[in-house]
Amino acid sequence: MALNPQVGGLNPYAVDLALNLGGKIVWFPTISSHAHLHHEEEGGSFPNATIQLRHAYPISILDEAGKLKPEVFDILEQIKAHDAILTGGHLPAAEIDLLITEAQRIGVQRILVNHPNFIVGASPEIAGEWAKKGVYIEHSVCMYDDFWGLRKKSMDFSTLEQYIAAAGVDKTILVSDTGQQNNVRPVDVIKIAIKQLRDRDYDEKSVRAMVGGNAGELLLG
Repeated sequence: MALNPQVGGLNPYAVDLALNLGGKIVWFPTISSHAHLHHEEEGGSFPNATIQLRHAYPISILDEAGKLKPEVFDILEQIKAHDAILTGGHLPAAEIDLLITEAQRIGVQRILVNHPNFIVGASPEIAGEWAKKGVYIEHSVCMYDDFWGLRKKSMDFSTLEQYIAAAGVDKTILVSDTGQQNNVRPVDVIKIAIKQLRDRDYDEKSVRAMVGGNAGELLLG
């Protein structure tokens, strides 16, 4: 369940339905976060959806006083009760940090941060601090090559290595983030990423953990 306008935003009722139907992950706002919409306004682009949707309106987890909204607490309690995975979605790093702090205070056990250096704006140092708290740090390896025409310039692979070093191999998850319309197959992206990692002397155990084992541990462990 991604908490965007399509499901009513920060909607505890939608979360209740999704988790009781067997859902395992709750993403806080992605396409409707202020950070995502700002990225679009600055000229950033994303793969096209196969259907036309209304443009998202901005959703924040904070009220006018800068405090977490009441519905956020309700949602976190549900995530805890179902032992589901919490992700910060595309919220900015400062909001994700508050979310992680409160989630762990409540007792949420499984937490994931998506692509910290894309939209989220979290440095390797911040990602490393989250990892020390038990949070998994996910990276979209498609960003480190010119896999699709929308990407004006790929990120340097050394940037990914900085994040891996900061968070540690055991808290790093590498995903494709592809498979969209007119985009390459996820398996092909992962194969290229594996070769890049091996070429940079990451051992087989570390690579297997980052491209599969850690995600399995987060989901099933």
